[in-house]
Amino acid sequence: MVRMIRVNATVDLLALIMFIPMAVSGIALFKCWPTWPVHYAGFQGGANPGYVSQCLGMSHTQWVMIHDISSAVFVLLVAVHLALHWKFISKIMKHARGD
Repeated sequence: MVRMIRVNATVDLLALIMFIPMAVSGIALFKCWPTWPVHYAGFQGGANPGYVSQCLGMSHTQWVMIHDISSAVFVLLVAVHLALHWKFISKIMKHARGD
């Protein structure tokens, strides 16, 4: 029982740790490189005055890499979290259906 509590706590803590860079990189990408309106999106050969080459000292590619990796690890940890709690989830669903 204590082992399962440690495993669950570790998975939850790692998910929280992965959520932080995912959220920060998502905000940086949203604020520094907005995809809307379309005429401001991306590098346009110097014709786009709204284009920023770096944000907080990192390039767009670096921010995307951080965002993609942390998001993938976060999704994996959420899947593990759900698997660890599947028995509880199924009991709740049965109770909600009235079975």
